[in-house]
Amino acid sequence: MTTTLSLCLELGLVLLICSALIEVGLLSTTLAWLRTTASAGFHFYDGVHPDSPQYTLWGEPANLLLTQTYVALADAGATFLLVGAGGFLALWSRGRHLRLHNRHSYHLRHTSSLRARALLYAYYGWVALQVPLLLFTAATLGYVYNVTAARQGQDIRIEAAMNASSSSGGADPYPLDSWTPQSWFPAVLNLDLVESRGDVKAAVSIMNGWFWNLCPMLVLQLAVVVLAKLELVQWRRARQTRTNYEIKRLSRV
Repeated sequence: MTTTLSLCLELGLVLLICSALIEVGLLSTTLAWLRTTASAGFHFYDGVHPDSPQYTLWGEPANLLLTQTYVALADAGATFLLVGAGGFLALWSRGRHLRLHNRHSYHLRHTSSLRARALLYAYYGWVALQVPLLLFTAATLGYVYNVTAARQGQDIRIEAAMNASSSSGGADPYPLDSWTPQSWFPAVLNLDLVESRGDVKAAVSIMNGWFWNLCPMLVLQLAVVVLAKLELVQWRRARQTRTNYEIKRLSRV
């Protein structure tokens, strides 16, 4: 039986799936850009003399933190598979259980198939899994925020960048401080770049996009948890009502 709660739960799952897919897409784009465009390095002037020579800045610093990026990617993947897609599969399992369960008369249901019970337990398992997954998303958001906020506002020291460029006739990774992608590339934009400024700006926008998308994903996941619990209670009450009605009907026979 389709109810308002069921429709709201399905809508929440659809929105959560969209948010998780956006997160996966933005994170994958960020990691791909780091491994291709950014790894080629950037050319810049020292910003002092108009006729100064060009220097090469390695695309990634020596201490670039990417753990939070992979954690966010794992969280988005788990949200899509275990909450979103898994939710529709769990609801289908519950409906399939009812169809198998109702094939038997009330007196024969204790012999109902193992598959019917497994389908019901799969649905219960999905509902029980929502709180740990919600806590994982909340922990991911807190971890990403703390790691990123602690390194905001850092600047690249021109002298250190020039020395890294001139060593061995090529470019070495920038050696100072530790960085996240959201702090490193805005600092790169503060340099007097020869080229690639537009590419870096676009990449920074994508990085900020997946960072802030964690917030609506957490809110949607919280809504799904609440709706799943309420819908489960409503469904069990309706199921118990039908069972009581059948007991009374059979007692009159």
